[in-house]
Amino acid sequence: MRAVLIYLHGIEGHTLWFSGTAEYLASCGILTRAVDRRGSGLSKERRGDMPNFQRLISDVEDIVEDSVKKGENTPIFLMANCWGAKLAALVCGKDSAIASKVSGLVLSSPAVAVKIDLPLIKKIEILLRFVLCNLNPIDIPLVPENFTDNPQFLSLIQTDELRLQEATARFLVGSFILTQMSARCSPQIEMPLLIVQSGIDDIVDIDGVKKWFELSPSPDKTMKIFSGARHSLDFHREPSEYRSVLSQWLLARACRPGEAHP
Repeated sequence: MRAVLIYLHGIEGHTLWFSGTAEYLASCGILTRAVDRRGSGLSKERRGDMPNFQRLISDVEDIVEDSVKKGENTPIFLMANCWGAKLAALVCGKDSAIASKVSGLVLSSPAVAVKIDLPLIKKIEILLRFVLCNLNPIDIPLVPENFTDNPQFLSLIQTDELRLQEATARFLVGSFILTQMSARCSPQIEMPLLIVQSGIDDIVDIDGVKKWFELSPSPDKTMKIFSGARHSLDFHREPSEYRSVLSQWLLARACRPGEAHP
């Protein structure tokens, strides 16, 4: 094992959406450690809910700390897709308690700048529900076609019982706070940074992501745009280039001083 990659999924997804890429990385000597977010996937917590945004940040920090204990000096990287990028970016800032324990940050089509928005009337409804502690679910405004145009994976998303399609007002308000915080945190990202971004994205504002990337002071940063791909690169019709870029970047930074890259 040459490296450990901690993976955070997006708002509707879960860890199994990354399984194909994780298998490829395993063949390169990179172990993926992925955990479903509270209220998502196979999590036993209330579906589509969070106690508060700080708890989700602490969850990520706990996963990193646990991986360090189990890693036996193996380099640890953090990767996050879409919504998960908000959490990953915030825990990798230079003032974070765990930043020094992470060897690099990878963001995939990160939702640090987004196109998706809600009508004003819906925002007022969410705020009222939040104030009243109403935990009735609200539809997440995404459809399978936002993620991919690959027929195989469109069918998977449409029939996926673990896909999160609703969330509480408490989750959505916490998500808004995380969006605002993560949108401003790139000047704090000093570690090696890789952004892999789809070129056709209905969810993410690509120009906004470029500006976010440019504000990072990291001396080792790369942004790669896959022009023909839609939002979820793991569901791309031809994921080989994306997986190759990801594995090579990780392995190059996992090498110890004096050790040759395989």
